[in-house]
Amino acid sequence: MPDAIPNIPPYYDESGFFPIPDSPLAIQYAKQWKTVPLHHHAFDELVFVAQGSAVHTIIGENGKKQCCGLIPGDVFHVAPGEWHGYEHAGSLILYNLFLNRSVLEQKQSLLPCEFTLAGLLPLREKNGVRQKIHFSGSARDEAQKCLSRLHRELTLRPNNFRLAAGLALADFLLLVSRAKQIDGSNAFGSEPGIARTLARMQSSPESRHTLTTLAREAAMSMAAYKHKFAAATGLPPIEYLIRLRVERIRMQLENSERSMTEIAANCGFCSANHMIRTFRKYQNITPLQYRKMFRAQATLMEG
Repeated sequence: MPDAIPNIPPYYDESGFFPIPDSPLAIQYAKQWKTVPLHHHAFDELVFVAQGSAVHTIIGENGKKQCCGLIPGDVFHVAPGEWHGYEHAGSLILYNLFLNRSVLEQKQSLLPCEFTLAGLLPLREKNGVRQKIHFSGSARDEAQKCLSRLHRELTLRPNNFRLAAGLALADFLLLVSRAKQIDGSNAFGSEPGIARTLARMQSSPESRHTLTTLAREAAMSMAAYKHKFAAATGLPPIEYLIRLRVERIRMQLENSERSMTEIAANCGFCSANHMIRTFRKYQNITPLQYRKMFRAQATLMEG
């Protein structure tokens, strides 16, 4: 595959993007090119990063250019007429949620309840800085499941697909509305190496990641990598990795019957004892105690 899209048009209207007649909603799920030149379109776009990394450039209504490193779990909004594009994409897979503003304002044909446009598209600027949302761990999985349902309904269009798609969209927007917005113009906006290593750690926290290999992948010295990584995330690289592993442990305790030894191996720990000590340090509870507590709460809610 070439590095960049050949002959990309600079402007897109609604034709070809909204296959369902009179629908305010469409969705794409696709791997992106390494470089997508700046372009703009006539509709709103809400983007969820499912896999990989990239640097996203957007030029707002005020003409201000902002660059933002993207990693799995990021969500951001592009308004009609805003120029944007991608660079340094590595295995980047996106859910692109397209919203036709004119149709949306006329009728709510795919929505089960009244959503205002402001409620649908909350990720605007704050103090001149573009905002985004980042879902991690189980929240990311939950958001991706909503979009997978939405994509399936709008692609296959079984009976009552409009209602099912509306419910999936409502579930996703509820997650977005409750998530904390962060500064999209983050410290690694111009550092694709930081975004690339963050994406790798998030996609495979169980793998062996050392400071040496991470700095090499980011094409930085170890000192520069540690400094820029901490500036972007607020944590040293290895501390960030440990927290990802703890979150992975928690998810497996909730959703599997695996033993402590199996979970330890799946989450990058050399032994069950090491995994148990680490989990207790960060969660103030042992893995078995957490599993029992989670199941007791789930049973109580079901009853």
